[in-house]
Amino acid sequence: MSKLLPNAPRADITYRIIGAAMAIHNEHGPGHREEFYHQAMKHKLTEPPFEVAFEHEPDLCVEDETGRVVFVYRPDLRVEQRALTELCYPCIRFVSVDTESKSFA
Repeated sequence: MSKLLPNAPRADITYRIIGAAMAIHNEHGPGHREEFYHQAMKHKLTEPPFEVAFEHEPDLCVEDETGRVVFVYRPDLRVEQRALTELCYPCIRFVSVDTESKSFA
């Protein structure tokens, strides 16, 4: 993990996600459809050393102050219940999840 900041939040998960994406790119190269990379990540994240628990496209409800659902967010992956990941070739976007307040940062 030498390339990541030592005190970065969720560095262990981020390291595995980035590693899996790099392994897919090294193995298959560029130029595939986005759906290909989604499927490849779902498989790669089940294999050591990248193995993590994840959900594919979970429904995450965003509620207003009354508890009414105003939007259903569907990220590509929710990893270890702590990191939301949007896969888009040639990049990966991460969003941290504050599980106590259920807010996205």
